[in-house]
Amino acid sequence: MADPVVELEPVVAVVEPGGQTRVVVTVVNESSIVEGYRVEVLDDVGGHGRDVSGPASWSEVLPAEGTRSADGDGVDLTVYPGQQGVVVVVLSPPTGTRVPGGRCPFAVRVTSVVDPGASTVVEGDLEVGKVSALQAKLVPVTSTGRWSGRHTVELSNWGNTPARLRVVAEDPDRALGFLVDPDLVELPVGASAPVRLKVRTRNPQLRGTPARLPFTVRAEPADVVPGQQPPLLAPGVPAPETATVDGAFNQKPILTTGVVLGAGLALACVAGLAAYGLMQRGEAAPTFQELGVPDTPQVTVDAAGPASVRVSWVPIEQVEGYKLLQFDDQGAVSGETLLAPELGATVVDGLEPEQEYCFTVAAVRGEVQSPQSQPECATTEQEAVAPTTPEPTTDDPGETTAEDPSAETPTDPGEGGVTQEPTDAPTEGGETGTTAPLPAPVPPIDGPSETPTVEPPPFAPGEWAAVLGVFVVEGLAETQATELASALIAEEVEAVAVSTDDFPDLGVTRPGWLVLSEGYATSAEALSACQELNAELPDLVQFCNPPVQPISP
Repeated sequence: MADPVVELEPVVAVVEPGGQTRVVVTVVNESSIVEGYRVEVLDDVGGHGRDVSGPASWSEVLPAEGTRSADGDGVDLTVYPGQQGVVVVVLSPPTGTRVPGGRCPFAVRVTSVVDPGASTVVEGDLEVGKVSALQAKLVPVTSTGRWSGRHTVELSNWGNTPARLRVVAEDPDRALGFLVDPDLVELPVGASAPVRLKVRTRNPQLRGTPARLPFTVRAEPADVVPGQQPPLLAPGVPAPETATVDGAFNQKPILTTGVVLGAGLALACVAGLAAYGLMQRGEAAPTFQELGVPDTPQVTVDAAGPASVRVSWVPIEQVEGYKLLQFDDQGAVSGETLLAPELGATVVDGLEPEQEYCFTVAAVRGEVQSPQSQPECATTEQEAVAPTTPEPTTDDPGETTAEDPSAETPTDPGEGGVTQEPTDAPTEGGETGTTAPLPAPVPPIDGPSETPTVEPPPFAPGEWAAVLGVFVVEGLAETQATELASALIAEEVEAVAVSTDDFPDLGVTRPGWLVLSEGYATSAEALSACQELNAELPDLVQFCNPPVQPISP
């Protein structure tokens, strides 16, 4: 059976929300029998996933001829062969946000009652009028402050068309400045959005009475040129797509009577406390806080051997200590050491031969420290190569080498039968004699020696000594060092007091006295021993300085 032929008139209809429009549907029966047809209105709103309605829910089909179907789903239209029948579709969109404005597609389906598989669908468009219903609410309506106030503008779209709005604020006297965030708002149908508004006075008042400054907030279409007045329906009435709300800022004076009195009392109290503090302090020395940030030390770095470098700096007065930072070849800090304020140099050991090492020094005073010095670098020396022992020669049986302990030392009886000791003086041929070391000179028995000797500390060459105390106060250093050494000996700690004048190569730039502990094989062992004594006897060992070598190897 042939499908029916269906026509719509008009194809595009126009209607306003709350109004009505009619579409005429003409059905032509090209079959050879009397045919009955059912007419239905369709839409695609069900796939939108939102609370809206389409033409199928607010349309009605009225027959120009024929009767309604018994089940109420449509209209049965009876058409003779070669004839046509007409029905009218009435479209009545409701008001509110359920019907979006703009073009709304719909369709009319005509189905044969005799053969349900024979049907025809024709499509049309319905132009639904756009309704703008914007609402703006200001919270709070009035703000109060000395400099600024804060508000929130709540915008709502109760129309049937999405809105893209620009939010602007202005005051008639130009006495206020405004900050709107965000200034552009997208409002779908039935949605709301908050907008933050900060109001700031352009002319703060030091004193006087509070002033009320009114302003207006306007949400207008984003396509309107800023500063241009929106179209008016009547004088003073903006277009419906614009929402306005009024507010005010109560500007208070900066200084009130209570503030002035309070500030005067506070200044008087501060002045009294300052005077009292000056009277109590008298001529006392300034504290670390009063001295402020110390100066940056001036640093030099020199190689001290294949495994150590010597870091020296110019001492700074009235500091609590120094912070030594060591850097690796990537520029990252690889070591940090706190040093006593009396030191002006230190030796860093445990390094690799022929490697460059960089250091900076910062002076510490109280809770602050000076800027770090510029990195200074030095390359450690080449590791010494052990000399090889020459093979003894047998050309002359009368000669022996100094390395052969069994060889007899040759002597030459001098004048008067006195035996002469061998010397290193060159012979007539320019060659040196034997290389045996000379014995130490023996002071004469009768009478004191003309050159006094210095008693070295009981340390073997190459050993490291833990520094348990540093004393540099003139006139008191020796007494303080001796008392500390005696107290440590009483606690069964091997300690000795030495003068830096007798051993100047210990890293202390100013004359003074050191208290040293027993010797250790490495600098790390000496420092660890000092830290253990600091934990056991904190009243005696209060600070661990870098270890030293009283006697070089």
